[in-house]
Amino acid sequence: MVSRLIEIAFSIGMLTACAFNHNYNAGYSAYSRGFYTDAQFYFLGAAEEGDARAQYYLGEMYYRGKGVDQNHSEAIRWYLLSAEQGYVKAQNTLGYMYQNGQGVSQNLSEAKRWYELAATQGNREARVSLYKLTVE
Repeated sequence: MVSRLIEIAFSIGMLTACAFNHNYNAGYSAYSRGFYTDAQFYFLGAAEEGDARAQYYLGEMYYRGKGVDQNHSEAIRWYLLSAEQGYVKAQNTLGYMYQNGQGVSQNLSEAKRWYELAATQGNREARVSLYKLTVE
């Protein structure tokens, strides 16, 4: 009986993981082809389930105004959710936004913090930005 319950729980977990990834993949495919309304639908589903990649791309959509009204504050919200999970692209982007005061008040300490997190994961762009930030 217990082994059957474990088997059922495992199956449900696998189905959830597959659906989670499917939403992101469908969103990314739509985004890449310029179908932003579809992309938002799929990304939102995955993002609400905690997919850091989908959260990042929702941030991108709001930052660039692709399929949604451009809104840097909303972009920050999605980037933060992604970056807090360790998604390096979101960390680097937050560094840029804090450095330039986009969607947030300019805060060079916060910019440095996000750049450092991205740089420690090997993000070259973050390393360059961090260097420029510390030299200026």
